[in-house]
Amino acid sequence: MLVDFIKELFAGLSKKGRLESLNEAIDFSEKSQDYIEMMHYCNRVLQLDPCNHVAIEKILNYSSKIEDPQEELFLLDEVVS
Repeated sequence: MLVDFIKELFAGLSKKGRLESLNEAIDFSEKSQDYIEMMHYCNRVLQLDPCNHVAIEKILNYSSKIEDPQEELFLLDEVVS
């Protein structure tokens, strides 16, 4: 399952290079096709690596695809705080 695989990537950050694992998690998040879920994964990446430009770019991209403006604002607020 995709979610389990991404959880394993986060759990294995110490085993691999940190940035490599974080970027793999971002890449695999895109396979879910659920923009809200993808934003949550990218937000998790930002919590671990606040300057990860890939996660920031993906969050901005995903947020523009969420149809409910209230949900989009809520998720962006969650990322910023």
